[in-house]
Amino acid sequence: MKTSFIAENRRFLRLCAGAARFYGLLLLFVAGMVAVGLAVGGVSGIGVPAAARASFWFTGLSRLLTLILGGLLALALAEFIRYLMEGEGEPKWILKHADKVLFVYAVLIVIASVSLVGRFMPGGWRSDFSHLIPLVLAVIHTVGQPLILVGAGIAIRKILPIIQESKTLV
Repeated sequence: MKTSFIAENRRFLRLCAGAARFYGLLLLFVAGMVAVGLAVGGVSGIGVPAAARASFWFTGLSRLLTLILGGLLALALAEFIRYLMEGEGEPKWILKHADKVLFVYAVLIVIASVSLVGRFMPGGWRSDFSHLIPLVLAVIHTVGQPLILVGAGIAIRKILPIIQESKTLV
């Protein structure tokens, strides 16, 4: 499935794929460093109140999962670009499962957003009119970003078989 766009922009697409691969590996490396920091911070947290430890673990694990999922998505994007540039071949494992990564990422965003909004809204959920705009923005973020991620996951799930089919027809 070589189009004129892919043929004309091969060097740029190769650069984009390399940048996405580098970014994905960098995020996974940083995730490893965060995991080490969590392990060291969890061990040295003796004498810290339980609420502070729970907040530390929730925040740390949320960041760790975000880094891991973001790294996997960047690697999947790099593989998608490479898959489009190649004339033949099957998609690699990470590209085949990118939709599942997007779905897990959407669930993580909803859980983290609801938790943060519930924890940081003054007065909890019974907020007055002065906090309406931040609440509306938080709801838009909590609903909009996961919907976009789920839509992208569904699109990837549907488009990969179409690309494979078109490669066999040529």
